[in-house]
Amino acid sequence: VEFIDVPDEHALQGMVQGGMPHAIAQQVVNVFAMLRQGMAERVRDGVESLTGRPPRDFASFARDHAFVFAPAAVGAGP
Repeated sequence: VEFIDVPDEHALQGMVQGGMPHAIAQQVVNVFAMLRQGMAERVRDGVESLTGRPPRDFASFARDHAFVFAPAAVGAGP
């Protein structure tokens, strides 16, 4: 996963040019602005309280579910 810093106005224009209604594209830009300001940086216990299991990092998830995303392994399982 690579982060590419796209200025808000460019993101908005790209979404609208791609067919997204302006009002929705603006809301997407607003959400990402709030995330950049730290809205979601606090870790919460939602995963564990809903599933009864502690959350996992992305690397563990990707390793355990790679077969789902690998084109050559369609239909394969763990």
